[in-house]
Amino acid sequence: MMKKIILLSLMIILKTVQAQLISDYYFEEESLAAYVGISGGTTAIAASNDDGEATVPIGFTFKFNGTDYTQVTVGVNGAISFTETQISYSNDLASNSSGHKNMIAPLWDDLYLRSGDNGVILYKTIGVAPLRKFIVEWKDASWFGSGQKVTFSLTLNESYNSIEFRYGTTTSTETRSASIGINDGSGHFISITPGNPATSSTTTSNDNISSADFPSMKLYRFTPEPPVNDSFYHPIEVPSLATYADTFLYAFNIGATNSGGDTPDCASFNGGDVWYKFTAPTRGAVQIKRTVDGPWGAFGYAIYPANNYTGQELMCGTITESHINEIYYIYNLEPGTQYKLRVWEFGNNDFGTVQFALRAADNDGNLNAFNVNVQDVNSSNFVKTYANNEGATESPNQNNCTGNNFQGGDVWFKFTAPISGKVNVYIPETTDWSSVAHSLHETYNGGSIDCGISFDTNLSGNVPAEYLYTGLTPGNVYYLRMFDYGNNNFGTAAFYLVNDSVLGIEDYEALNFKYYPNPTTDFMNITSENTITKIEVMNITGQQVIQMMPQRQKAQINLSNLPKGIYLMKVNTGDNSKVVKIIKK
Repeated sequence: MMKKIILLSLMIILKTVQAQLISDYYFEEESLAAYVGISGGTTAIAASNDDGEATVPIGFTFKFNGTDYTQVTVGVNGAISFTETQISYSNDLASNSSGHKNMIAPLWDDLYLRSGDNGVILYKTIGVAPLRKFIVEWKDASWFGSGQKVTFSLTLNESYNSIEFRYGTTTSTETRSASIGINDGSGHFISITPGNPATSSTTTSNDNISSADFPSMKLYRFTPEPPVNDSFYHPIEVPSLATYADTFLYAFNIGATNSGGDTPDCASFNGGDVWYKFTAPTRGAVQIKRTVDGPWGAFGYAIYPANNYTGQELMCGTITESHINEIYYIYNLEPGTQYKLRVWEFGNNDFGTVQFALRAADNDGNLNAFNVNVQDVNSSNFVKTYANNEGATESPNQNNCTGNNFQGGDVWFKFTAPISGKVNVYIPETTDWSSVAHSLHETYNGGSIDCGISFDTNLSGNVPAEYLYTGLTPGNVYYLRMFDYGNNNFGTAAFYLVNDSVLGIEDYEALNFKYYPNPTTDFMNITSENTITKIEVMNITGQQVIQMMPQRQKAQINLSNLPKGIYLMKVNTGDNSKVVKIIKK
């Protein structure tokens, strides 16, 4: 065992050192929808200036070529250096001479800040640890002796030690001799040649990039490999998700390995995962969305307790390339508790960097209702859902459910009615609310079926408490509105939904149809004494995933392409319909 630990430690050390060599950086190119410059930055160098420098703080520790730095020297000539205090106007990425070492060069050439153009170099550190960014912008700089302008910027990213160049536009048409790339002080470099696509070289330094080749509206990125968060035990920590604003993250999978543990139940996991850690916000749910297309194919994600990933994940999902900026919800998290997010590329056969975003999910309104699973009454471990009313407002156009002293501050949940048509709202423990009130709605706007009941959980200690909704249509989605009696006590109320009764397969045999095998890994057979006119399969959110029109007494459904989990199957035979729970293994 000791030998394994020593070997693993050695592997980690070797990977860390290797990731800092210039030749091991991974180069990527993307197109920009728009160039966005610095807003409210600090002036490093103002016009009029030729060949000037300024040493400025980064604002965090940045690792470059195996060394930690907290400041850089910014030069008028389109580059920065971690070690040189004077940056040569004679650009050469392959040179080891003074003024040419440890360079990051988005456009290294003999540039000039003209007063007539208001040319300026700005810098700014944005974000919060560990996702801060240090940005330097050359705004309206010009090639020396020319009145034609260029605007571009570079960014140093704290969490990944990655480097980004962004390019605006140029008015220049002259032939110049610029360099784009990075180097160290020992003759190692990555030199970029713009094009469609741009190319990189570690053996030939291109020091003759002309203005005609200026990479307008492009993003160049250099990322050290393997990723620093290629382990459950070394996640990137996501800043606070206390506000309802996007926190943008980058998943880089070049060199990423399989962390082990149980294989996630979705998204064709084949290794190459990277990890993040976050604290669940007050409402116990997080939104995740993919914000860019490529270079990954489909995007897999799974949620685990912060101290264990060897068991099955708490939630698993897939975001395909065609669902950019669509919101997916991660539910039933305990507020204030830490969780880890595992991210990977579907199939582990497309590599590079993909951007995604996390934010606190807000169910202060029926359009953003959180999904809740209805759990089996015989479950040995009920999963709680958390209703938090801090900052919640009154949803408009809703039935106020007289009798429950509704004063606003409602939060919303939704569930799919089970085959029994009965659901218990169960309050297991004392809450921050004085009384937990709720109402059930069949549609977004009104349509109250039952206004529920008020539980005096804190005043009388009457817990556990429950209220039974009956007469629900199996397979239909219902909206549960939760609020504190009087809206004058704020915090968290825990609850869970329970299927009041579960019919077995024998009950359905008596209703003239059979379905088997259940659970199944691929095919489900359905037989009926009557003609089967329609079969629908829905996931736990109520979304239809399969539909068939057999028009015969026997049918077979192929479930092999569905993720593992619990589904509802609705079978229509003439004027009758039955809804049953099926399990895909």
